[in-house]
Amino acid sequence: MDHASPKVGIQVGQHSYTDIDYADDVTLFIDQQEKYHIALSAMEEEASKFGIHVSWSKTKIQNLSCGPAPSPVMVNDNVIDPVQEFTYLGSIQSSNSNSSTSEYIQRIGFAAGVMKCMDRVWNQTNLSISTKIRIYSTCVLTVLLYGLETWTLTQPDWKRLDSFHTRC
Repeated sequence: MDHASPKVGIQVGQHSYTDIDYADDVTLFIDQQEKYHIALSAMEEEASKFGIHVSWSKTKIQNLSCGPAPSPVMVNDNVIDPVQEFTYLGSIQSSNSNSSTSEYIQRIGFAAGVMKCMDRVWNQTNLSISTKIRIYSTCVLTVLLYGLETWTLTQPDWKRLDSFHTRC
């Protein structure tokens, strides 16, 4: 993105941030709606030099709790729609609030699925409780708590997570 559009990005203190790249995913930081088209067009132009192209059907615009909801943007005859929630690298990013309610509810659902898939393990009489707890910690808790460090939880959220953990 440095080559694509040096005028795009956000300023945090002395530092300027334009994007986050991970494998084949990119998050662009754009502080003004007028710059969406410029940034997306520049990204496509630079990527095409390497034989890479933007998947416009997967590209979305999201405002993360700051300012009005964005409008759709047209880039290279493709409409880029705004969204209120978006899953990025397995975590739900929401425009509506700083709460991670949808995120931890989704993780509880995934963990409950893992618990159900392991019914045969839990019903084994030849496995000690200690072994079952280690299996639970390894297989279920890791699914439940994936991404926890990025969540903003309220006291009721913590109680709901604890309730699920206790039931397991």
